[in-house]
Amino acid sequence: MAMSRLPGGEMKERGRFYTINGKQYPSVTTILSVISKPGLTDWKVKLGKEESEKISGEAADIGSYVHKAIECYNKGKAFPMPEDKDQQQIIRRAIRDYKRWVRETWFQPLKSELTVCSNQYQYAGTLDCVGLIGDSLAVCDYKTSKGIWPEHKLQLVAYWHAYWEMTGELPYKLWILRFSKVTNQKSQFYEIPESPHDLFAVFLDALGLWTYLRSGR
Repeated sequence: MAMSRLPGGEMKERGRFYTINGKQYPSVTTILSVISKPGLTDWKVKLGKEESEKISGEAADIGSYVHKAIECYNKGKAFPMPEDKDQQQIIRRAIRDYKRWVRETWFQPLKSELTVCSNQYQYAGTLDCVGLIGDSLAVCDYKTSKGIWPEHKLQLVAYWHAYWEMTGELPYKLWILRFSKVTNQKSQFYEIPESPHDLFAVFLDALGLWTYLRSGR
């Protein structure tokens, strides 16, 4: 498989697209929005637009805090806690559980919050962490959702491929680290057992569908 490296130049995200050297690439999460989520739709209808948007906004805030807190820990930097006591508790528990997982797996973080893109398939995203477990390269994605869903695997495998395409380095381990927002619920650390090559073929199906639907606008 031919490898390509990300060319030098401007790289930034605008909305749900990344602008890379003047060209817009859809984000992985935008592509995967073609996957139907009937449970989420029903939840929004039941609560109503205003209330569901409020809860979603609060969930996004705590997700951002947890991501940033772990990034700071990986880089040996202090994380400025928010004022909200409940959010502080969630963040401290996430960091505690993450530290335990690092000790148990001997994980060594190398890069955090890395923008990756595939020039071959024309998509981009932000990979939460790349590191080593023993001698094996691993990619990790952090979640604060209520569970780990199939589309989470597709999201991480898309980052996996983009990282491989950019660097020529093939990660052999793919981990989803889910940090709970519920006080009495443990964090969940999940190594994807399926072949990443097979999963990536499924992601390409989603990409093809997203591209087709967009072309009809």
